[in-house]
Amino acid sequence: MKNQSENPYIPIIIEEIKSSPVYLRFLQLLRDYDIKSIYDCHAHISSGKEDVVEDAPSELMPRYPFTIGDINYLYDELFRNEGIEFTSLVFDTPLPAYDLASKNDQLLFVLKADGSLDSRKTVPFAVVTPDMDYRQIEEWVGSGARGFKMTPRTASPHVKRGVISDITLTDMLNPEALWIANQHGLPLVVHLPQLVVSPRMKPSLKDELLQIAAKYPNLKIILAHLGQAQTPAKMEDLLALIDLNDLSEIIWMDISAVTVPSVLAMAFESNAKLLFGTDIDFALVERGRYIMFRVADGKRVLVDDDDNGNVITALVSQNFGKKLKSFALESGIILDAPLLLFQFEGILDAVGKLELNGRDQVFIKTVLENLFYRNAETLFSN
Repeated sequence: MKNQSENPYIPIIIEEIKSSPVYLRFLQLLRDYDIKSIYDCHAHISSGKEDVVEDAPSELMPRYPFTIGDINYLYDELFRNEGIEFTSLVFDTPLPAYDLASKNDQLLFVLKADGSLDSRKTVPFAVVTPDMDYRQIEEWVGSGARGFKMTPRTASPHVKRGVISDITLTDMLNPEALWIANQHGLPLVVHLPQLVVSPRMKPSLKDELLQIAAKYPNLKIILAHLGQAQTPAKMEDLLALIDLNDLSEIIWMDISAVTVPSVLAMAFESNAKLLFGTDIDFALVERGRYIMFRVADGKRVLVDDDDNGNVITALVSQNFGKKLKSFALESGIILDAPLLLFQFEGILDAVGKLELNGRDQVFIKTVLENLFYRNAETLFSN
C-alpha cells in the first residue's frame, strides 16, 4: 500500500524540495558516490497540538500531526523512488506538553501492530525523562525500543524556567536508562544542554561527559546536531575533547539541522563517528538557516565561513532569530526555504571544501558512506 500523508503541508513541502536545484544536486552527489542507502538518525513524530497534557505549557508545537506514515511518505517521494533505501531512527517530539511515557507506548504499539518493528524502514527510540523508572524503561526495550532520546527540554529546571544553558547533564540524564543502555549496548541520542550561540563548550559540560564515559564504558552517546557545535572554533573544541580522551568509540554525532559548511567539513575530515540526521519534522516546516557573524564596533558583521575566532552562529527563521532577520536579508542571505534544504546545501558545500583541500574521491566516498549508512549499520549491529 502506498504511503500517504494526512498533513496537508507535507505534499506541498515535498514538491518544493523536489523542484529545488539543491535537492537535485544532492541526489546527484549520492549517485556520483554510489550511495544507495541512507539512515536518518534523528527523526521526530508528533501529534501536533492534539493529545497534550492538561495545562500544557505554550511550547512551539507542530500545527498538524507528523506520523510514521508521513515519514515514510516523505522518504518514498524524496529517496526510495530514486532507488535509495531509507531507514529512519524515530522518536516522539520531547515536549513537556506531551505525556512522553504514553507517546513511547503509542509509537511501539503502532510499529508492532503494522509489522514495522521488523522493517528496515524504522528504528524506534524511546524518549526518556529524568523521572521515568527502571521498570518503564525496561518494558520499552522489551517492546522493541532500540535506544533512548534525552534532552534538557524535559528536565525540571527547563520546564520551570525555559532555559537550557543552566541545566547540567545530571539534571537531564536518567541514570536508570544509562545503566540499561550500558548493559544492553543501546545507543542514546543526547541533546547537550548548551546553546548554539555559545562560542565554546563549558568546561563543566566536558567534565560531565568524561565522567559518564568513565562510568559507562559500553555506552554509545550520539550527540544531536554535532553537539550544537556550529562554529569552527566550537567544533574544534569538541573534536579535541574526543581525540585527547580517546572517546571515539563512545561519543558519536549526528549532523541533523547543521547548515554551516565549514563545520561539516571539519567533522568530515575528523576521526569522529558521524551519522546523518534531519531533525524532521522541524527541519521540514521551519523555514530558515543558521548564519555566522561577529559583533564589531557595536554592529553585526558576517564572517568568513572558515573563521574560527569568537564568532556567533544563530538560527534565523520564521520562529527563531527574528531580530537577526533584517540583518540576514540585507546581507543577501536566502532564508525562504525549509531548513532541510539548507542542510543538503551545507553537505554539498562541505564536500566542495574537501575537494579544495585536496581530498580525493576515495576519501570523500568513504566519508559519505560512513555518514549515510556504514556507521549506522555498525551502531545497530548488536
